[in-house]
Amino acid sequence: METVAGFLEVSQIDDCQAIVIKCTHFKRDASGASLIVLSPRQARHLSGVLMMYAEEAEEGRRRQEWVRERSSIKPGSA
Repeated sequence: METVAGFLEVSQIDDCQAIVIKCTHFKRDASGASLIVLSPRQARHLSGVLMMYAEEAEEGRRRQEWVRERSSIKPGSA
């Protein structure tokens, strides 16, 4: 898990390679809408963390597909 801006937690769900962003607190605007307010530096950090988790998730998916393909090959058919 990575923490961004002290209140965003980014993690990955192993079973489906999904990326989860948990906000421990929101700021509300005048209309009551929930906002995530980041400085440019925090936004770059978040994008870097998301890219890292996305690459890991894609690699995990490729690895699962490779294992599934290998397990479907019958001995002597290759």
